[in-house]
Amino acid sequence: MQSSFCEIVFNRPLNKSFTYSIPPHLKDSVKVGQRVRVSFGKSDALGYVVALSPVPPTQWKSKDIKEIIDEIPLLDSEMLKLARWMSDYYFCSLGEVLSLFFPGGWRKVGKTRPQRLKEKKADILRRGSSQPFLPTRDQDKCIKRISRALDKKEKKVFLLHGVTASGKTEVYLQLAARVRAMGGGVIVLVPEIVLTHEIVRAFQARFGMDVAIWHSKLGKGKRYEEWLKIIKGEAHIVIGPRSAIFSPVENLRLIIVDEEHENSYKQSETSPRYHGRDVAIMRAHISHLVTILGSATPSLESYYHAVNKKYELIELPTRVDASPLPEVKIVDLRGASKESFFSQELKDSIEEKLLNKEQIILFINRRGFSYFILCQACGHVMKCRNCEVSLTYHRKRDLGECHYCGYKEKIALRCPACKNEALRFMGIGTEKVEDEIRNLFPEARVRRLDSDVTRKKDTIVKILEDLRRRRIDILVGTQMTAKGLDFPYVTLVGVILADGGLNVPDFRAGERTFQLLTQVAGRSGRGSQAGRCIIQTYNPLHYSIATAARQSYSDFFKEEIKFREELYYPPVCRFIRVVIRGHAEVKVRGAAERLVRTIKEGVIGPSPAPLSRLKGKYRWQFCMKTKDVNRSRKVIRDAIEKESLALKGLDIIIDADPIDMM
Repeated sequence: MQSSFCEIVFNRPLNKSFTYSIPPHLKDSVKVGQRVRVSFGKSDALGYVVALSPVPPTQWKSKDIKEIIDEIPLLDSEMLKLARWMSDYYFCSLGEVLSLFFPGGWRKVGKTRPQRLKEKKADILRRGSSQPFLPTRDQDKCIKRISRALDKKEKKVFLLHGVTASGKTEVYLQLAARVRAMGGGVIVLVPEIVLTHEIVRAFQARFGMDVAIWHSKLGKGKRYEEWLKIIKGEAHIVIGPRSAIFSPVENLRLIIVDEEHENSYKQSETSPRYHGRDVAIMRAHISHLVTILGSATPSLESYYHAVNKKYELIELPTRVDASPLPEVKIVDLRGASKESFFSQELKDSIEEKLLNKEQIILFINRRGFSYFILCQACGHVMKCRNCEVSLTYHRKRDLGECHYCGYKEKIALRCPACKNEALRFMGIGTEKVEDEIRNLFPEARVRRLDSDVTRKKDTIVKILEDLRRRRIDILVGTQMTAKGLDFPYVTLVGVILADGGLNVPDFRAGERTFQLLTQVAGRSGRGSQAGRCIIQTYNPLHYSIATAARQSYSDFFKEEIKFREELYYPPVCRFIRVVIRGHAEVKVRGAAERLVRTIKEGVIGPSPAPLSRLKGKYRWQFCMKTKDVNRSRKVIRDAIEKESLALKGLDIIIDADPIDMM
């Protein structure tokens, strides 16, 4: 029977579809998976067709579809199934999810396919020019095992645990080549496109124009152009951050999630609050694909699943050229001189490396000059007027800045509370480290890599290219320096202060500290010369620091999983975090307490969020620990519906599997 009506959803937080009639001249053209233009409210809106029907709902007033945007359906049944799962799991509307699957805008996609390139030169560009390396014994073992799964079309998740510089990228490249030989497509997820240019460069060199780069920082025109290449089968390998998982790759056979532990795979700021790695695994599950999760420091969740045989663990335990992992030395700062935040051991090592014309990375995971401004006379700390956080001082711009809402304030000479000239800039940031290292080693060429200096387009690429060409002696940076840097002349890494991440109210603090220290240490000694890492800390006995110094993930996992099991925290259970946000603190608190009373079981809280006020709004939160996620989702939805009157005018943020508890 011919369909006369269709169900349409919109990119809005509306958990329902809307029925529209199909005018006679479009009856043969409207299909599930297309975008259409319809009248919605007082204006036209872009909608997504999710179902067709021969009959309308009862007591329904007809509204016609105005225009079909795409001649061909751009979503198949498997992608729609993935979208419905995401909508349910991540507490968001189906339309919000489907908006992630498209490049945005009203541009049409037709039925015609572009002409294939025929020129010899173009074919070379399409193929790429680099050749595979002869794999090591460990690499060969990994490649053969995953190849068997690809050949058999197994629905399988592999956790590829390889130490830093163990050659994970070459494994990815050779498996991608195997998939392409089968006529299949590949998606490669990377944490941040600008900080993983090594893997992008490697794939482009090997596969040429068969690679499409997909990420949100592309201009609208370029983004659409890349998406068109993918959907029309001009590119079969897609590389990008979390949003690349929605790419419509032709005959997709393999999904690779590189550095799977990285927090940037989680979309935390806006809905849908999805995790790219977990969506990748679900897409592979629905479509019967192979997934590879790669990391030197796997997330506890992934390693836990591997230990419990949900995933298959494969390992690369040594570096490619059999070179040793960097020597790691812990320097205890307790009782050390307060005159400098560089220990004598670190200063001596820097001097030695500079004399040998080798390169150095100095890591401090705070940007700015100092991270709070204190009046020594009255104890007043300068805070953001919109958020319950202290202002970070940026000396280069002579500003106090909030890193959450962007509020900026010129710093006066006198304390705003007591008018005393006793303001002091406390704590260490990248600017202060940069200043002191320039004073200690005035002949050294020093650069800083953090989000303050990389606001201009292509700045990161330029800094990293200067490092590659040995135009930089010392690079001072935040966690950006821990991601994907592979420079053979970097032989010393100095961690200025390893403790900062341990002192936050988050059960993942130890895991993040271990991962950061291990990853940043792994930037050292990746060439022919041995590497060294010096970790300065006031907490040398903490297991996350001690095991990072030994570079032993298994030892860290044993300690951390005991802590998680004792407190019944993920990955032993699942977390759902609910944040209530509004301008009136009394109303916010009351709403949080009502919700918790309605839910009753399995709840931690309510309490003020660690960052109790952000961007002018008060925040209270509670968490649910659960084994039965489906049941808990229903309980939360029912409670919100029951207490809808008390929640009116407030923001309710529901985050499944949160990675940030702040």
